[in-house]
Amino acid sequence: MLKFLHSAAQFVLRQPRSLAESTVIVPSRRAGLFFLKALGEQSDQVLLAPRILSIEELLLEVSGLQIESQAALFFKCYESYIQSLEKAESFEDFNKWGRLLLQDFNEIDRHLVDPTALFEYVGDAKRIEHWELELGESESMAAEYLALWPKLALVYQHFKEQLVKDGAVYQGLAYRMFHKEVLQNHEALAQEYGHFIFIGFNALNKAEEASFIHLFEQGLADFYWDIDEYYWKNPQHEAGWFLRQSPLIHKLSKASKLYGIHQKLKDLERHLKIVAVSGKNLQTYIANQEMGQVPAEQQSETALVLADESLLPGVLNNLHPQVNSFNLSMGLSLKNSPLAGFFELLLEFCLEAERSNRKDQGGNQRFSHKRWNALLSHFILRRFSDSKTSILEACRQKLLDENALYRSLDELEIKKALAPIPVEIFDGSLKPLEIFEHLANFCLSFQKQVNQEKYLNEALYGFYQLFRQLKELLERYPYIQKFDQSLPFYRDLLADLSMDLRGEPLSGLQVMGMLESRTLDFKRLILTSLNEGVLPKGRSDNSLLPFDIKKKFGLPTYLEKDAVYAYHFYRLLHQAEEIVLLYSTSGGALGLSEPSRFIRQLKLEWPAHNRSLEIEEFNATGEAKVQENRLEEVPKSPGIIERLNEMAESGFSPTALIQYLKNPIDFYYERVLGLKPEDEIQEELEVPLQGTALHNCLEKYYSLPDPEDPELRIARSPAPDDVIFNKSSEEYRQDLLNELAELVPGAELHSGSNYLILETMTQMLLSFMQTEKKHWERNSDWQVEAVEGNLISEVYISGNRKINLKGQADRIDRKGEEVHVIDYKSGGKAKGDYTLSGKDFNYGLDDFIKKPYALQLPLYSYMYLKESEGSLAVKASILSLRKTKENPISMSLAGVKVFDQESSKLFEDCLIDLLEELFNPQIPFKKR
Repeated sequence: MLKFLHSAAQFVLRQPRSLAESTVIVPSRRAGLFFLKALGEQSDQVLLAPRILSIEELLLEVSGLQIESQAALFFKCYESYIQSLEKAESFEDFNKWGRLLLQDFNEIDRHLVDPTALFEYVGDAKRIEHWELELGESESMAAEYLALWPKLALVYQHFKEQLVKDGAVYQGLAYRMFHKEVLQNHEALAQEYGHFIFIGFNALNKAEEASFIHLFEQGLADFYWDIDEYYWKNPQHEAGWFLRQSPLIHKLSKASKLYGIHQKLKDLERHLKIVAVSGKNLQTYIANQEMGQVPAEQQSETALVLADESLLPGVLNNLHPQVNSFNLSMGLSLKNSPLAGFFELLLEFCLEAERSNRKDQGGNQRFSHKRWNALLSHFILRRFSDSKTSILEACRQKLLDENALYRSLDELEIKKALAPIPVEIFDGSLKPLEIFEHLANFCLSFQKQVNQEKYLNEALYGFYQLFRQLKELLERYPYIQKFDQSLPFYRDLLADLSMDLRGEPLSGLQVMGMLESRTLDFKRLILTSLNEGVLPKGRSDNSLLPFDIKKKFGLPTYLEKDAVYAYHFYRLLHQAEEIVLLYSTSGGALGLSEPSRFIRQLKLEWPAHNRSLEIEEFNATGEAKVQENRLEEVPKSPGIIERLNEMAESGFSPTALIQYLKNPIDFYYERVLGLKPEDEIQEELEVPLQGTALHNCLEKYYSLPDPEDPELRIARSPAPDDVIFNKSSEEYRQDLLNELAELVPGAELHSGSNYLILETMTQMLLSFMQTEKKHWERNSDWQVEAVEGNLISEVYISGNRKINLKGQADRIDRKGEEVHVIDYKSGGKAKGDYTLSGKDFNYGLDDFIKKPYALQLPLYSYMYLKESEGSLAVKASILSLRKTKENPISMSLAGVKVFDQESSKLFEDCLIDLLEELFNPQIPFKKR
């Protein structure tokens, strides 16, 4: 079966005129390059090739103008706005909606809409909407708003005239001018270009449609399409929507000149693999594994298509060693390069300097620890600060040790270590254009240090040009006074820049974006990011115009844009025999990404159309890759048993044993290997931190400093009228503030989410102490025996191996021969998590595996009882600070509520079973 461009080449070769008398127009430059190759392969003689242009090249040639950058267009649009209206808004206000206006101007021109009629209609519609004034709205405000809409047509006219005068256009204006030239001067175009042959087009805008129809009616154009009957003849299929609606298609059909219709999706044996991936970036790893399985001689028939082009750096970083060569004609966008993240970080410093009033004692600007940590650890900074890496690491550690939320350059003493970064950008006093000039100079300085690194050198030069262009724009259009207003223009310019990654374009594995895949066919296809919101994009209307008005004037809505991408997707499948579709299952706004509806459509519809289709589905969690090659099962080697013996010597805590019950593999990594998360600066009062502050307060309420050793505390038993039970909310809040000041020095506790958390903690402490007061009124003969009491015990398993146990009770109360071991909890676990249901003392290890937290209270009771003398009755309870009405949550172990020497023996048997399993070399660590 011929590829599309090869069949298109045959079509061109069959034309009665010579190739030199024709001009072939294709959707993109890449398509033109592949078409030229196909033309040579389909001809057995030497021919003079026709002229081959992309549609954009044709538009600019005909108009004689050049495409203007988005940033410059915005400034020029604002100048037209202030010159067209007597009472115009400030640049700051225009900046909020001007980009939407530019987008609408572009669509108005692409679809040949009369701007005067459109904006007058919008004004009338808005006038009906504002028939009655809203609360707080004056008649003058409403009148100004309604008068603006018709005047936007004046802005459009002035803007268009000034652009043409300056020799510039935007894409939509180029289309409108091309249409005008076709209607008025088609004979001149015929002399210049000969006969047009349009290949591989699909969703034509109104300017294209009308222009192509006119050229066809004048006998100056032929067309070759790539249309499968599967979606074209199905009136419900969105991939064929534009084709079914096209007046040009209807004219060609009537004239029997509709070429390029086929049924490729019905033919060929195909294998479709649908892979769900738990993470956006993990797709690049799996895509590379798929590419690595393609034999070297077949890689030129394989394409990796990135629906989300931001995945490109991940693809390059994980490139499979079996990929011999690849062609990346899409280039590497500068916004996806590592340098983009570095410069974005520097710009965030500038933005924080402008918005924040935090100063050190010397009046220097302070910045967030998050910003500093990101900068000090960034590999670009370390690339030009090789001799100062130790200084950078010392600064990071200093921030952590001091729990410093905000620090200035002077406080960190790292100005020299940051050179050649211009430290002036950190003081907040520079104008935006001065900041960009400093950054341009930095690019030149840094470039000298990486002269031998071609990739980094080219990227730096690209950013140098960007910063220089931005500085010149801000000089030419002096409307921006605040740095935050300049950032959108930086990002506009950045989006247009890319680096060419040179390679052989016609050989090797092909890597491209969706739009670059137009007209190209591949035997093997790997497509990433097939999620709703990516492919198709869905509701993303960047417009000032309401949906219904767009429909009335024939302007595209998100529905038409989805139809465009539906065609691109299904066209890619025309000749693909092996297809891999990857989509992410995580990362959406609600924590879960939806697979694209295209996947569901394929699974539902395609098998009925193609009987030779095989579909497989996989769920690639990538857990081993994401968690640093974390194993799912670990055998207990002699070394691990030795490590467990060391742990037995120091003692197992209830928390450690509960973790083992929940998931032995977690126990292995965290307890056996000691792999724990790195320490972080505590900016927000997370749950463990809240619990520590509350526990510390309660420890001090039920104890006094030891006069012989201030580091120790002596338990005390408060009376019901004690001050600790009768404090006000403000006093409890102050106690918590005192504790938090030591735990998280520098944390902002009087505003934002921390303030709300502090208020919640205060109410928890107040409610808990009121409940405690009632308890002590009912149990005045109880005594507090210890606070933060250490519990130490031991147990023996087979081989007479001694296992030490350790724990710490928050409080131990005593009444005669009855002891009450208490643990405070500030979390929100349910009461049933701490108990085992049942009766007749019938329970075993399996019960604790199902409810691991039920181990804590009996283990506390067991340890206390084991080391005590005499006949005691011991019970243990949770006192919840969050659910005080449920207190106490006491031990209930299949009918056992109090331990004595006899009833604790059954628990000891369960405990021994647990430890026997832990130390059994035949039972590996694995997830339960």
